[in-house]
Amino acid sequence: MLWPVLDVLEGVMMAQVETVTVLFTDLVDSTALASRVGPERAEELRVEHFRLLREAVVGANGVEVKNTGDGLMVSLPSAVAAVECAQAIQQRHELRNRRAAEQLLVRVGISMGDATRSEGDVFGVPVVEAARLCAKANPGQVLLSNVTRVMVGRRGEHTFRSVGDLELKGLPEPVAACELLWASLESATSPLPPRLQVLPLTDYVGREAIRERLSEVCQLAMDGTRQVVLISGEPGIGKTRLAIQVVSEAHADGANVLFGHCDEELAAAYQPWVQALRGLIEYAPIEVLARHVSEHGGELCRLVPELARRLPNVPAPRVSDQATERCLLFGAVVGLLECAAAQGLVVLLLDDLHWSDKPSLALLKHVVAHLVHARLLVLGAYRESDIDADHPLSSLLADLRREPAVEWVALGGLAQREVESLIAAAAGRQLTAKELKLAEAVCLESDGNPFFVTEILRDLFESGGVERADGGRYVVTADIGELTLPRSVRDVITQRIHRLGPDAVSILDAAAVIGFEFDLELLSVVTGRREDDLLAALESAVAGSLLRESPQTLGRFVFAHALINHTLCEDLSRTRRARLHRRIAQAIEDTAGQNIDERFGELAHHWAAAGQAASSAKAISYARRAGERALAQLAPDEALRWFDQALDQLATVGDDNTAERCDLMILMGEAQRQTGEPIYRDTLLAAGELAARLGDGERMAKAAIANTRGWPSNVVDVDAERVAALQSAIEVLPAESPHRPLLLAQLAAEACAAWDFTTRVRPLIDEAQELARQNCDKYTLARVLTLVSAAQVVRPDLTAERLGLTAELQALADGIDDPHLGCMAAAMRFFATVEIADGDQARQCAHRVWQLSERTGQPWMRWLALFLATATAALGGQIELAEQHASDALAIGMAIGFPDAVFLYSPQFHYLRYEQDRLDEEIIDANIQMRKVAPRLSSIPARLAFYLTEVGRLPEAAELLDEATQAGLGSLNHDDLRLYALAHWGLTAVRVGNRDAAAEIYDLLYPYRTQLIYPVPIAFSSAHAILGHLAGALDRYDDAEHHFAAATALHERIGAPLFEARNLLYWAQMLLTRNAEQDTPRAVELLHLARDTARDLGGAAIVRQTTHLIDATEAVLNRSGL
Repeated sequence: MLWPVLDVLEGVMMAQVETVTVLFTDLVDSTALASRVGPERAEELRVEHFRLLREAVVGANGVEVKNTGDGLMVSLPSAVAAVECAQAIQQRHELRNRRAAEQLLVRVGISMGDATRSEGDVFGVPVVEAARLCAKANPGQVLLSNVTRVMVGRRGEHTFRSVGDLELKGLPEPVAACELLWASLESATSPLPPRLQVLPLTDYVGREAIRERLSEVCQLAMDGTRQVVLISGEPGIGKTRLAIQVVSEAHADGANVLFGHCDEELAAAYQPWVQALRGLIEYAPIEVLARHVSEHGGELCRLVPELARRLPNVPAPRVSDQATERCLLFGAVVGLLECAAAQGLVVLLLDDLHWSDKPSLALLKHVVAHLVHARLLVLGAYRESDIDADHPLSSLLADLRREPAVEWVALGGLAQREVESLIAAAAGRQLTAKELKLAEAVCLESDGNPFFVTEILRDLFESGGVERADGGRYVVTADIGELTLPRSVRDVITQRIHRLGPDAVSILDAAAVIGFEFDLELLSVVTGRREDDLLAALESAVAGSLLRESPQTLGRFVFAHALINHTLCEDLSRTRRARLHRRIAQAIEDTAGQNIDERFGELAHHWAAAGQAASSAKAISYARRAGERALAQLAPDEALRWFDQALDQLATVGDDNTAERCDLMILMGEAQRQTGEPIYRDTLLAAGELAARLGDGERMAKAAIANTRGWPSNVVDVDAERVAALQSAIEVLPAESPHRPLLLAQLAAEACAAWDFTTRVRPLIDEAQELARQNCDKYTLARVLTLVSAAQVVRPDLTAERLGLTAELQALADGIDDPHLGCMAAAMRFFATVEIADGDQARQCAHRVWQLSERTGQPWMRWLALFLATATAALGGQIELAEQHASDALAIGMAIGFPDAVFLYSPQFHYLRYEQDRLDEEIIDANIQMRKVAPRLSSIPARLAFYLTEVGRLPEAAELLDEATQAGLGSLNHDDLRLYALAHWGLTAVRVGNRDAAAEIYDLLYPYRTQLIYPVPIAFSSAHAILGHLAGALDRYDDAEHHFAAATALHERIGAPLFEARNLLYWAQMLLTRNAEQDTPRAVELLHLARDTARDLGGAAIVRQTTHLIDATEAVLNRSGL
């Protein structure tokens, strides 16, 4: 019994008490991670985790005390070393997590104090404190005792934040602690993208002038002016090689290089941008990403979900209509590039643009247009031979010619001296006379195409015409005259491929049909051969420079050039190629697993090329799913391509009248609407007709609901076919259908201009609102209220109801955070509040629309913002600003194909010209033509008549007024144009002296006396001012005085100085007509006030009219001696 006691005593005597610094780490949620990824992958991650830990420990001169299972216990020589070790641990893991699907998150605890060290272990209070601080820390956090922080002092540039006294398990007293605020690793540049790291063994030769110019362009970009260089040429001419040389040199000088490429046929939506931005997000400093997210939220996660892995709590992208979401996404891409460019030069290389999807080209156009002043160089490479006038790239190139700082580089073949230099570089010495003759022959045969030259040299080496001599140099062994050079690059590629043997050729055939890049695993399934057996053939192809191993992914191979891939495919018979496509499609289905949605495009391509009836069904299904995925990714142009393919495939099997075709047509119409193609209307009408033939009310409803732009389709007339489609869907659907509220509201909006409101439109509005409030979610209710508001926006007799409706709509929109919905709600509220002369609220609504348009960059929102800004500027008497806004809105409307842009611009333009005293015969003729185009609109003849009085054509104006009174002014539609028409007819009646018409118009306008006359495009006058003018003409002077005074109060409240100047003019005219005591001096006073106001605002018409009256009145007064 004595020996155990002696052992304990010996251990105590040997133990050493010393001051130690202890650090604990722990891998967060390691058990859940292992369950999620499986044992093999979990072990790989564990090894990686401990490698990162131990690298940091060694770097800080730490000693690993023990492995705790999910972490380490480490002792360090000082508090500073412990803090630096903890920071390195977090930084290494954070850097690793940027590019990893499975995140390794670590927590760290540090403490120091007196402890006992024995038999390689450490015991004592600081050990317990460090372990408990580690357990208390959040993922990615470092907690340390205040004692440790004090011992760090001012050594090292570290930042700490107090977390207060922490209750730690097993310790009797709270421990004062703080947090280390570590920063993510930053570097001047991210690594060169892997696909750009593979450079030929020889140096770049030739094209000195081009390279010198590109170096100058790079410097211009570095100085802060965005540059674009587009490199074109035939296959193999060296476009990519030149671009890689440029970006490699820029990277060596400190630039961040981003790279994206496009794949033929299999290109996914935004593919080159996804590749490029992943690299940026992987290596960008956390602070840059945090600033980006604070400005743009999580919009970029639609393209690059990795952003949410690098930053915690990234908000989800906003939900809105696709056009708005796409604009938000584009704005986020511009924002991130702008942030990156603020740190240093960014070089973006987009390769093979001739294979790019249309959304990627649209994003490129947006980036170029919006980053004019940024340290950004964009390089694009494309084959000019592969694009025609209808290719989307042709349109982009035309647009870019209008942008500043864009250059084109058209590459031709190398000159003979450059071919000689290329061969000399390969040989490693100067060429002999015999070799110079070879260079001459090769240059002549290849036209200087660098790829062709290289392939010929490889062919000569493989065939024995060129051999490697002692010392590693290449020499020509055959007689130059006896050499037979291939006649085309395809011939030389074919020869080189076949030298590998039939077995390797068969493997490469299958690989080529898979695509430009392929995985060993998929190739193994397709060929039915073991991966190890395939590797020998693939490695021989790599040795022969036909393939390259992917530097990014083990087991992935890339053809050295697209021409090699094409040559292999073209040499296959159609039958064999189709059979391979079928096997590839089946293999992808078997191996894709949960990621199959990312491969819908590949599957659609391979099944379509499989060429069998059974394959067609799958080709159609996958093409549809690829299109739906593209729509979800905000790539409607790409979606159109897939829906078109599915419809073509469906037609080949003779299945034209099916529900599947109807679904595809609806999807096609939605995609066309999102891309701004007017044909979407006809597509969706045809889809609805097919659904009707099928007796499918559900699909009829979907087609009808999709066939809208969110408000009436035509402000001039009614789209009878759309109305009929909505009516048919409502008739077929059961009363409890969830589509019914939207259908009813949409029908009300579409038909309100032609149908009797009380008997036909009102019932639709009431039922739609009732059903939506009972059965719909808030978003659908908001959509219904938007459409109902649009149906009522032309009803000044319903102003009180509209105020309540739009207030409810605005509250819903504020809670949903949908920019498009918020924009529509603010616009509808604007229309209502302007009419009641609530200037403050109207301007707030207009400002809200402006803010949303700025935030999203959505062109339609921008048009609406300018449209409302025109109205508010005109209301405030800012005529020049209103004219500028109106012109800008028209330009945007025309650019996006907005059908009502010109029609809505015309009354704004005409009103401004009226105030500027610039009405002319051209405007008169325009109104005459508009009357013919839109005979339903009562406002046009009224405006025409008034304008005729302004240019002195009173008889014609009187004739138009007589026609209107005979038709019955009281029968004018009860819409916003009714008040506008009555106001113009009233002014005309005064001008031509038609007292009967003036009296009738007064009575019709009087119920709306407190309102502002606002026919949506632009406000015209207060009703009180027009009523005062009419009353004065009718010798009802007391009524006139009342109206003019009320108009003055209204104009002051809403801030409408030009309206008030005209009101004073009318008032003075009434006083001069009445001519009571003191009326004339008072009139002169009002005229001077009106003229001064109008002169300051540029209201030339009022200035002219008041000046005329002042001069005439003062002349009378002078003659009278007054």
